[in-house]
Amino acid sequence: MAGPRYSIINWGESAVGYCDPHYCTMSGIGKLNTPMAPYAVANEYICGRLAMMLGLPMPPGLVATTNDGEIAYVSLQFGEHDEMLPPVIPSELVHDHPRVASGIVAFDCWVANEDRHEQNIWYSRDCPPPMAFDHSHALLGNIKGGAVQRLLDLYDEPCVAGCLTEHISSSDHFSEWAELIRWIPESLVVQLCEDMADMGAVSEEEASAAGQFLLYRQSQILKLLKSDTASFPQVSSWVML
Repeated sequence: MAGPRYSIINWGESAVGYCDPHYCTMSGIGKLNTPMAPYAVANEYICGRLAMMLGLPMPPGLVATTNDGEIAYVSLQFGEHDEMLPPVIPSELVHDHPRVASGIVAFDCWVANEDRHEQNIWYSRDCPPPMAFDHSHALLGNIKGGAVQRLLDLYDEPCVAGCLTEHISSSDHFSEWAELIRWIPESLVVQLCEDMADMGAVSEEEASAAGQFLLYRQSQILKLLKSDTASFPQVSSWVML
């Protein structure tokens, strides 16, 4: 699968190095914690890093500090510069990239992302590959002070939602993604959550709750997906590991 399209805005002066490196400028999308998304930075950072470990098509990002000293999550902007991304046609994405579509659904189940819709997946048959983004309402949720209770309430909930599930016709790829999720080292999962506590994005209690939630669900993905068969009307049989 071809890589995503990222644009360099400015190709600048040479930097010191044997391979002729240059300073350059690229465009990004930054998010701060807000009253409507009080855990946006932590959710984006943790979900973004986990998605990269799995090889899912999601834009890379990092935590940065604004001029006002606030922490922000910044992801690289993909597509042509200033291009407005059209909403995805879910049936086309699932038909053309069933493995990727299943991976997005399995990942959303893992991180309790129930906000997957046509505006936060990008795919065009004229310009592949697909990209998924926007996890500001996943995992810790969007209610300040309510993260720990949310995670406790969702431990055994499938959290299967979004625009892709009704178009998936086979469970075959879920087994592969469940295996990949299960083999991400526990220490890395915990460290990602602790990073956010260290940066002041969440409390230590919230970071610990997020880590324990993710670790518990690592081995439960297929079970959780299968428990919500109503969301997969075209899947007639389930392949279990």
